[in-house]
Amino acid sequence: MEHRSLISWLAPATRTSPKSMKTVSHCCVALPIHRAARNIQNRSVPDLFKIFNRFDVNCIDETGLSHFLVACKFGCHEVVEKFLELGQDPNYIMEKTGDSLLHLALTKGHEKLVELLLSKGADPNLANDEGSTPLHVISQRNILSNLLERFFEICDEKNQFVRIDAQDKLGDSPLHLSLKHSNPKVAELLLRRGADPNLANKEGSTALHRIEKRAVDDFMMKFFIKINEDTNRRLLVDAQDKNGDTPLHLAVRYSKKKSIESLLRYGADANLANEEGLTPLHIICIQDIFQTASAEIFFKTCDEMKQKVQVNARDKKGRTPLQLAVATFKAPVVDAILNHDADLSSFVFPTESYFDEILSRNSFKWSQYYQLKLASGALAVVEHLEKRGYELDRDDALMIMKLFAKCGLFETSARLEKNHQEAAKKVRFDTSLSLHDLIKLRPKEAKKLVAHSDCNQLVNKMLKLPWKSRDACAAPLCDMLMRGFLLDWALDSFVELIHCRLPTLCCDMIIEQLRNKDLYHICLAAAGRSS
Repeated sequence: MEHRSLISWLAPATRTSPKSMKTVSHCCVALPIHRAARNIQNRSVPDLFKIFNRFDVNCIDETGLSHFLVACKFGCHEVVEKFLELGQDPNYIMEKTGDSLLHLALTKGHEKLVELLLSKGADPNLANDEGSTPLHVISQRNILSNLLERFFEICDEKNQFVRIDAQDKLGDSPLHLSLKHSNPKVAELLLRRGADPNLANKEGSTALHRIEKRAVDDFMMKFFIKINEDTNRRLLVDAQDKNGDTPLHLAVRYSKKKSIESLLRYGADANLANEEGLTPLHIICIQDIFQTASAEIFFKTCDEMKQKVQVNARDKKGRTPLQLAVATFKAPVVDAILNHDADLSSFVFPTESYFDEILSRNSFKWSQYYQLKLASGALAVVEHLEKRGYELDRDDALMIMKLFAKCGLFETSARLEKNHQEAAKKVRFDTSLSLHDLIKLRPKEAKKLVAHSDCNQLVNKMLKLPWKSRDACAAPLCDMLMRGFLLDWALDSFVELIHCRLPTLCCDMIIEQLRNKDLYHICLAAAGRSS
């Protein structure tokens, strides 16, 4: 430490020097060490202990801060060792938080100090005011993972029992926290030391729930199952939390494909319902409006495990997975559900409240590309239903149109600007048809060449385009797809509105000249008149 810096710290303490202190257990006076300790970045503390080196005296300032506590805070393990040898308590508790010195040393990352305190008799099981033990602290910090093995070694050497399943005020054990904070090394060591993988916290969440509540670390589930198999621990894979959710419910909610497969292969019940009556399949259908990969791995694994999926199950609102899949316009999921014997004879097309709930769950900005995905998905779903024998009525069609209107699909431009035409030519449906070619076709011609379900593939290929070109190409394609659908329904509505006073061919020629928005209003007017 520089000479001037040292003088600046010592100046306020000229009234009390180390030599003037009597040989007592403590003294109540503020010294430079106390002042330095208030600056967490202050590097002068170790040097000051070379000057104020009376370890039989534990000086305490007016706030209760002692030299012993300062030494622990700054990881001065040699100083702490001298204090301990002269009678200081290794289990000292801080009044404000209930933290022990072990809590403090771990929080600050002072590994040598942790080893010293444990070797001198610090209790590894002392809990603070939040119910957290030192193991809870270690489990939350990846940088302390290497210390845990040494922690157990010292406790074993001293025959000190460690409460490995201690629960804090929220009911979380160290294992819960290690998984919450993605600390696999700590989780493995805790499990191999006998941690209970089925222990539930106050929310009813087990370690498996904790793994699934993280939106990342999909590998953790397989890793966790393997360790428990190695240690012959059977997991309660269908444990339900306070909401009735199992780990599988959470895995599908967060679209964690590897976890879905691992849980199902381990024996998870694919049909268990939560408090809302939602099965994992309901959640797959209602989550992530454009996401379908979870359904693919779900059905594939259930088929391989010969577990029958109850595709006609109803939640507490009376909704089936098929209705929810239709409401989210997930054509591949609709197809998969129908392939697994969904009852189409009793199918009721989703009401407006279904669609409103879906939109509220997917509150992202409706860019022109996402508007296109919505339109192509909706029309692909209709195509799948009609192929299986379902007849779409005017109310169903109008429901789809209203959703298009809510998402701004009638406000898009039908023109492809010249500066984006080259980009459109690069996206190809097949060797003979590009996106640019498709946009130029009339709706009826396009429908003959490309099915709506196939059009979804083309939409996904557009992701390769720069976002400006992607949106520019999406708008006219979206307009064309909707136009074919709207023309089919607007013709009958127009004929009805004019009381059949013109031949159908004339009516067809008239509506061909109208914008998509006008076609929608014709359908609305006819529906209002008939009601």
